[in-house]
Amino acid sequence: MEQRTEDRRTRLTKRLIRDALVERLKTEALHAVTVKALCETADVNRCTFYRHYDSIHAVYGEVWQEVSREIGGLAEKTPPGPGRLRRQLTAILAYVEQNRDLFLVLLSENGAVGAGESLTKIVDRLTAGSENSEFQQYCTQFLSAGLSSIVWIWLNKDPRIPAKELAGLINALLMHGIKKATAFAAAQAAEPEL
Repeated sequence: MEQRTEDRRTRLTKRLIRDALVERLKTEALHAVTVKALCETADVNRCTFYRHYDSIHAVYGEVWQEVSREIGGLAEKTPPGPGRLRRQLTAILAYVEQNRDLFLVLLSENGAVGAGESLTKIVDRLTAGSENSEFQQYCTQFLSAGLSSIVWIWLNKDPRIPAKELAGLINALLMHGIKKATAFAAAQAAEPEL
């Protein structure tokens, strides 16, 4: 019984710290956030902070891990069949919209440089099934940057189009963009050099 209470308390404390970091990132860059300031915002002691994390970057990394798990879970829950990617995107965009403040921070310039890498991993999971060639890596990186920009613009609109409509646009870009780019690369590789 004692273990359960401690686990709940630990989860609550970590949630307070993560939420405080997101709050601070609304107004300052990640590299400028201090442990002291974060603890004041979270209303926790520095010792408590260090019991759970060794740095501000560790908190930020945990926020991205949580987001990645949530998005991965949404993607995996989507049943197979025609239009699966669009349904996955709709579910993911609904989650993003529900967590608008969090994603505005994660996608902002106040976030860490590694945010793009995290987004790339998410896009890579969504477009799985393709070979993981160097060319595919370029495409995934390109799509991640584009998707990040699209979501950023969408989250800053008020009112904004429904998640389902944006999912349709992104689905079309992903499906037709990748197919055409892959066909182009194959054609380029097949052409004799002059």
